[in-house]
Amino acid sequence: MRHEMADARAARQISANDDRVTKVGKFIRKTSLDELPQLFNVLRGEMSIVGPRPHAVGMRTGDVESAKLVEQYAHRHRMKPGVTGWAAINGSRGPVDTPELVRERVALDVDYIERQSFWLDLYIIVMTIPCLRGVLGYLPVNIAQGVVGLLTIVLFTRVLTPEEYGAYALAFSALSLTQTVLLTWSEAAMARFFAAREEDGRLPDHFATLYRLWGACALATPVIAAIVLYVLPLDPPMKVALAAAFAAVIVKSLTKLSQERRRAAGEVSGAALLDVVQTVGGFALGLILALVGLGGAAPLLGMGAISLLCLVFVLPTDLGRMRGGRFDRAMARDYATYGVPVALSLILALVLSTTDRFLLAAYLGEATVGVYHAGYSLGSRTLDVVFIWLGMAGGPALVSALERGGPTALKDAAREQAAFMALLTLPAATGLALVAPSLVELMVGESLRAGAVKVVPWIAASGWLSGVTTYYLLQAFTLGRRTPMLIAAMAIPALANLVLNLLLIPRFGLDGALWATTASYGVGAVAAWALGRRAQCLPIPWDTLAKAGGACVLMAAAVLILPSPGGILELILKASVGAAVYGGVVLGLNVDGLRGKLSGLARRKARPA
Repeated sequence: MRHEMADARAARQISANDDRVTKVGKFIRKTSLDELPQLFNVLRGEMSIVGPRPHAVGMRTGDVESAKLVEQYAHRHRMKPGVTGWAAINGSRGPVDTPELVRERVALDVDYIERQSFWLDLYIIVMTIPCLRGVLGYLPVNIAQGVVGLLTIVLFTRVLTPEEYGAYALAFSALSLTQTVLLTWSEAAMARFFAAREEDGRLPDHFATLYRLWGACALATPVIAAIVLYVLPLDPPMKVALAAAFAAVIVKSLTKLSQERRRAAGEVSGAALLDVVQTVGGFALGLILALVGLGGAAPLLGMGAISLLCLVFVLPTDLGRMRGGRFDRAMARDYATYGVPVALSLILALVLSTTDRFLLAAYLGEATVGVYHAGYSLGSRTLDVVFIWLGMAGGPALVSALERGGPTALKDAAREQAAFMALLTLPAATGLALVAPSLVELMVGESLRAGAVKVVPWIAASGWLSGVTTYYLLQAFTLGRRTPMLIAAMAIPALANLVLNLLLIPRFGLDGALWATTASYGVGAVAAWALGRRAQCLPIPWDTLAKAGGACVLMAAAVLILPSPGGILELILKASVGAAVYGGVVLGLNVDGLRGKLSGLARRKARPA
């Protein structure tokens, strides 16, 4: 909106072809990008993901203040406003410029407030997706990343030898750690502070400060590379793969800065295109290089080369934005204060997930790392999809319950959420372990297949523990506003993983790494639960866990007696029978009142407001 025509009290609501809205503003509204900054309000506890949509104080409908048109208007303020809501998915979006539209909006909001639950929030989030426009601009990115992730397992495990695939896994882990330790905090600050600097007219200082900070940190990359490549006793193929990884760190991070700038500026198509080109192009070029014999370095060389090509087109423009800007120490301090804790939590997560690879390489060689990485990637990617979906609704629902009803309401909402998570994810992890042979046969190359079959079940258990910890138990620290304790809770399993791998890998080899990984995630779950009780006690639905576990045992018994014809036929047969048995048991027992909840969820969209 044009600054001189701003209307903070919404005396005149936005309308089609509004003369106050700039061309950029029309694009941002058309693509729903104006909704994205509200995620920062969610993180700060000022908003929820789901709730009544926020209205300006004093907003008018015609000549009358909107709040005076409906007696129940004030009831909208009984809970925090939301990024999406019941009204939005039922067609009440945009301006409310007639008394009838105001009444409809308020009726839907009050209906939501009276019936709010984790299940309803989950339903609203799912139904919001078709209502979005700008967010759908990133849908090709998500599709590309998912497809390429699977193809990376399918093709590279067949094209590369176990030693080469292991070298790739190690080098990629080194790339991720280096970028996260040195540069991720600046990438986070680019997106977080862009809008504020644009508002105060200091974008040139923003870019000048960030790029200088980035450059100072990036100088450490060749130093680390020199130490690793010249000091450690590595074989030539491993050195080549690591050299490619360290080179890719620089170009990937620079491209990421450009991409974050585009996202913050609302350039959806530009940000999405940059991501898709790097993802698909890097994979395709890496596959070609692998086919011509460049071994474990091939995927990393492809990744780095495509990122470098992207920089040729985007970097000159982005560096030009520094023109007239200067390095600001106070600004740099703010950026570091925000970005370093974000990077620290990511570093601890990476330490937990990558320590075993480096120790396996030290004791058993790259071929064992290749086997481990193939099974680990296949197992973890499968469960991540389920937990991420649950996490979108889970956290905001708990915050909403605490704000509206205090600890008692939080306890009820948390128990319901944890029970649903157990009912959905425990059979998913069990099923993944049961179909591991047929799934690995389809997805993993023959040279890595035998070992990967052994890895997947353990990673299914680890992935379940990790998901429950991340998306439920660790929420206690956010709810209790004790985020420093969150770092401690994440550090405990990372340290346990290092110690257990050092003890078990020399004696038991790959089995030791699998035991250490599963045990460390178990330690992480216990630590999160124990420390979380000091921040905000979250209940554990032991009864539901026991019943879901029993249903999983019956599911396993049914699947294990089935024939094993191999391939996709076996996968479909065992997955179908397992799902049918588990679903029949939990519905038959009506675990946690599941039958009533499912029927209520199915009726909600048709229920009149």
